Amino acid sequence: MRAIRLIWLLLAVLGALLAGWEATWDMAQVSSCDTLLTPDNENWCFTSIAAHLGIWPNLGVAIAFVAPAAVAALVLRRWVSWTVVAVYLGMTVLAVIRWWTLVGMLVWAAPLFAGALIIAAVQTAVCERR
Repeated sequence: MRAIRLIWLLLAVLGALLAGWEATWDMAQVSSCDTLLTPDNENWCFTSIAAHLGIWPNLGVAIAFVAPAAVAALVLRRWVSWTVVAVYLGMTVLAVIRWWTLVGMLVWAAPLFAGALIIAAVQTAVCERR
């Protein structure tokens, strides 16, 4: 079970890396400023999300990406693992529905969902063997 715990922790690290990478995105990728481009908003459309909005939106995304996998690693129960799969799926669906807003930053929960699904399936198989 140590290997499964380590894999959950690696998924949490991947979530942190994805959230950090999203912080470097241009504001134009998550807002409609590109359709309403004026001399006043020209500069902020092409600044990074972190530079324009500060760290808080990115910190929220990082927590949303890291916390489920970290909890699964700490608790290491099958029902928690499957709940984490559902949480990542929910984030992915929410991001697809609201892709043009800052909520769209959750789109990178999709690879986390895929990873969590595989980990939870393997964890279930290992637990049933015992």
